[in-house]
Amino acid sequence: MSTPFKPTMPLRCPARIFLELWREAVADGTAYLTNSIAAGSSFQGSLQRALAQDDINVVCESLERLRACRGIPGPSARGRKLAIMDAIDQMYLAIHPRTLVPASSRLKRVPLPKWLADAAQLRVLADGWYVEDGLNRVIARGPIRRRSRALESVSADSIPDRFSALSVVPKTLPDSNGRQITIGHQIITSSGLYGVDPAPNPGAEKIVFVPVLESRAELTMDHRARGGVQFVDCRAGAGINPSERIIGALEKESEIVIAIAPEFTVTETQANELAVALLKAPTQLAKLIVAGSGQTIATDESLPWNEARALNGFGKPLWRQRKLWPAAILRDRAIEFGLPDPGPNKIFEDTAAGSELLIVDVDHLGRFAILICQDLVNPPIASDMVRQFQPDWVVSPILDRGTDLGRWAHKASFNMSVDSRTRFLIACSTALAPTALTGSVPQHCALAVGPCDQDDDDEGRLVAALSASTVTPTYAVVTWRSDEKTWKKSTLSAN
Repeated sequence: MSTPFKPTMPLRCPARIFLELWREAVADGTAYLTNSIAAGSSFQGSLQRALAQDDINVVCESLERLRACRGIPGPSARGRKLAIMDAIDQMYLAIHPRTLVPASSRLKRVPLPKWLADAAQLRVLADGWYVEDGLNRVIARGPIRRRSRALESVSADSIPDRFSALSVVPKTLPDSNGRQITIGHQIITSSGLYGVDPAPNPGAEKIVFVPVLESRAELTMDHRARGGVQFVDCRAGAGINPSERIIGALEKESEIVIAIAPEFTVTETQANELAVALLKAPTQLAKLIVAGSGQTIATDESLPWNEARALNGFGKPLWRQRKLWPAAILRDRAIEFGLPDPGPNKIFEDTAAGSELLIVDVDHLGRFAILICQDLVNPPIASDMVRQFQPDWVVSPILDRGTDLGRWAHKASFNMSVDSRTRFLIACSTALAPTALTGSVPQHCALAVGPCDQDDDDEGRLVAALSASTVTPTYAVVTWRSDEKTWKKSTLSAN
């Protein structure tokens, strides 16, 4: 069996110098940005000449000499080191997914120094990072398809927000139980059969949410007990074909960029069926499909994982995300859902806990993270991930009573929207909506939450709570940057 190819990373490179200077800045006890003196024009010119060289060894030797700052007082030394970081950041901006010129463009490309062109290739080969050590990686700063946060986004000293092309991120993050969750990274650069095609209107993407399970009768909730602990297994009922419903809903719209199904609506076996159906479809129904989540075939000590599958428009599997923190149902809600009364205890989701959170750079569409239901409110990993990785999109398939404004999904995404320019997409079935439980027509099934900051093209604090259509199979649709009446402003208020 052949071993996976691993790129040979240079021992010294500008990204590694950036990482080392980042560490110095973070460790410095002073206000690093405010207590510094800007480097002079002569020093800036030396930086530009050093970084313009082709040979990476020559570049690094020059940067190390400029970095030494021997005999220079603290504020001036900090100013010089920040200038080095700024200059490196600006060089990497030329190969950042946000600013790369499409291959089809007739615009003349500016020749890159050889070391920088090599760094662009290494990012692809290394699954999305430029350099790493035991604790951290240097990656393209998010979001990767829209403008990064400005330095004034936070009313204080902020080293990360100073840079637009590079960011230093951890390789693990703690979850609510103190586990160190591995942060994986993946990159998807190609289009066509094995990648993701560019969106027709970047920034104004059309999103479709498919509930799949539309009534309480279509959701099975099998109760069981093991070792004195109660569990519930949730999935589509007999006779329900999730693949047919997802395909049927997507066929009703055109130019769909992202399609999402909710939690516990698509098992791994059913996701495989959906992949085949997408490949057989006469046209590409969406650029990217997050096929909800459901039980895996593989198990951990007899428990399956609750796993979401991301597919491209041709059904090609792109990545998988397992739920990190299986949820529990409290007594009142259990009784409402028709489960046995657990008394003072909880009824736990009958799945294993995942151990890795995957960050995926889809260069034509944005940086993605999938937080399945409870993971959206998993402190501190959810908020830490959003703040440090600055994803373009957080997709959250959930199983709940709905996606009404002011409830937990809205509050969690609204709170995190302050720390990033992330767009949050939350998909829910209508099987447990209050109207579904009483036999009426089910309603709310989706939520789209925009960033708090207003940027060049997006207003801030936008939110859209979406109802399921009346056609079958039901779905909800929203287009970003549209003037639809569904968009509202999120506010904090008191009665």
